[in-house]
Amino acid sequence: MSSGSGLEVSAVERAASALVGYMMGGVVVLPFDRLKTLMQVAARDGQPTGSVALARRILETQGLRGLYQGAHPHMLIAPFTMLYYSVYDELLQRGGGGPLAPLGAAVCARTLETTLRMPLELVRTQMQAAEGTVTLWQCFRAQRSQPPRAWFRGYVPTLMRDVPFSAIYWVTYEQSKQRVKLPADWVPNPGLRTWAHGFCCGAFAGMVAALATTPTDVIKTVRQHHVETGMSPSYREIFRYLMQSPRLAFAGIGPRLIRIPLGLSTMMSGLEATKWMFEQRRLR
Repeated sequence: MSSGSGLEVSAVERAASALVGYMMGGVVVLPFDRLKTLMQVAARDGQPTGSVALARRILETQGLRGLYQGAHPHMLIAPFTMLYYSVYDELLQRGGGGPLAPLGAAVCARTLETTLRMPLELVRTQMQAAEGTVTLWQCFRAQRSQPPRAWFRGYVPTLMRDVPFSAIYWVTYEQSKQRVKLPADWVPNPGLRTWAHGFCCGAFAGMVAALATTPTDVIKTVRQHHVETGMSPSYREIFRYLMQSPRLAFAGIGPRLIRIPLGLSTMMSGLEATKWMFEQRRLR
């Protein structure tokens, strides 16, 4: 997946680009992710709350750090994201540029990555769903008393969310990259044009994928959010609640529709710009 110069980046450069994009996106999206998770848990408990009021309460009681609760496991997931993007890009290149190549590459890469990062994903969700301040060590200690399968609690809904999300996202993103062109008159600098192109395509693809997968995100959050007791509602209970109150399936959609397009646009712009810099270095 070249940025347009005709040169392909190496596997190391590909991974480094993914790391830069992931770190940039993480700084932007973590507060929205925390709000989204708390709103989903509150809706499940019959206490729906607005994002603005929730953000104000967190800032008053925990400060700015409260919005970034869950940042430690989020950053620990970075190597898995590097693996995910590297596998996706390699499979995409091997796909020969066919229209379904992004779909197959995304499904395979995301299934592998989700399986490997699941324990950290569980801990991140638990930290973000906690009302008070919870440390990474407290979550690990709580999980240590649970059977090994507890580390994969919520694995099925996570796959149901992430694999379709990735398939929808990458197909939309690759199509957008081919069809959307930024005129050189608008953005004369080629590096800035690459950054802006990735930002626009990433935002649009993220919006489409986020809308389609919000219900499975709610199921995943509700399934994983208990920290201290290790107890979680069954899938039957969760589906019953969603059937009784269909609006709960879209709890937290406001922060999610800000978080995902903003995060992915930031990530893809950083990723594409970093790849472009690697390509330009080869041309010198």
